[in-house]
Amino acid sequence: LASSLESSAGRDFLPTALDVYRAGVLLHESWRRCSSSSSDTSSSSRHDESSMAKEREASESYKSLSSTFRKMVSTLPESYLRDVILLEINRAFVEVVDRKLHGIDDGDVRAISALFGIYTHSDVACRLGVADDLCSALATLYDRTAVNGGGGDGGGGVFSAANAVSNAETAEYKSLIELIFLTLSSLLLDGLILPDSIVADSKDDDGDYLLRRVLEVVQALTADDTNCCLGDFQEWQKQRRSQTLVQAVQKSLPDNAQRDYLVLMLESSLSSAAFAERQKELVSEAAKGQKKNEPITNKRSSSANTSVSAMDRLVSQVRDVLPALGAGYVETALAIYSFDASRTVSALLEAESDPSTLH
Repeated sequence: LASSLESSAGRDFLPTALDVYRAGVLLHESWRRCSSSSSDTSSSSRHDESSMAKEREASESYKSLSSTFRKMVSTLPESYLRDVILLEINRAFVEVVDRKLHGIDDGDVRAISALFGIYTHSDVACRLGVADDLCSALATLYDRTAVNGGGGDGGGGVFSAANAVSNAETAEYKSLIELIFLTLSSLLLDGLILPDSIVADSKDDDGDYLLRRVLEVVQALTADDTNCCLGDFQEWQKQRRSQTLVQAVQKSLPDNAQRDYLVLMLESSLSSAAFAERQKELVSEAAKGQKKNEPITNKRSSSANTSVSAMDRLVSQVRDVLPALGAGYVETALAIYSFDASRTVSALLEAESDPSTLH
C-alpha cells in the first residue's frame, strides 16, 4: 500500500476501505510480533545475539510500518477518509458484532485486530472515525468476551481458575480485551477529548458541541445497564495510563454543569467487580426474604417503598446537576423521558438555552 502511494505521486490514487482494513490487520500483527519478541528477550536468562537481533528487526519493522501508515492517512482527503473508508470499516465492524448474540469467533478477532491497527496508529483516523455505534459495538464485544472468559475487572487477573476455559483460551480472551480497551482509549482520548482534537472539531467557541458529543458516546457505552465495559475500561486506565478518562474530561472540557454531569456518569459507571457485588447482595436479600416468608400485604408495601426509593434516587441524580428545579417538576420530566436520568438532564440543560427544545 505504501509503495503504491509513493509510486503514484502526482496521480489520483486513493486506497480503498479494504486496503486500509488490511493495513490495520498487518499493523496489529507487526505490533504483536514486536511485543512478543521484546517480552521473550526480557524474560530470557541470557540475551544472546540472535534473540537481540530478532527483537531489533521486529522493532524496526513495526516502527517503519506504523510511520508509513500515519503518513499515508494524513495525506488522504479528510472527507474521503471519514465518509468512505472509515464509515465503511466501522459499519462492517458493527455488522460483525451484531450478527450474533453470544460467543467469540475468528471474525470478531480479525475485526478488532484491524480496528486496533487503524485507530491506535493514527490520531487523524480517531478524530474522523469515532462514532456512537462504533463505541457501542466495542462495548458489546467486550461484554461477550468477558462473559466467555469468565468476567472482567479491567484486564488485571480477570479470569478465575474455576472458569471452564483452558489457559490458552484465557490468554486469548485477555488479549482480546486488551485490544478492545486500547482501541477505545485511542478513540475517546485521541479522537474526541484531548486538546488537538478539540481545536479541529469544535463547532462553537464555548465547547458545548464537544461536551454533547462526549456525552452521546458515553451514553452509547452505557446503553445496556448490565454492560460493565466503561467501568472496567476506567479501571484498566488507572492501571495502564497516566491520564484517565475523568482526568482528560476535567482538563480539556469547559467547566460547567454539563461537564459535572459527565464526570458523575463516568465515576458512577458500573464495573464488573461492583456488578458481581450487587448480584451477591440481591441473592442474599432474596434468600432473607424467603426465610422471613413475608405476608402478601408486607410484600406489596415493600414493593411500593422500593418504587418510591428508586424515583427519589432518579430525582436526586437530576437535581445534583440542576438544583434550582423542584422535585415535582423533575419527576414530571423523568416521566416524559421514560425515567432515563441521562436523557432528562440533557433535555433540561438544552432547554435552559433554548426552551423550544423541551417537549
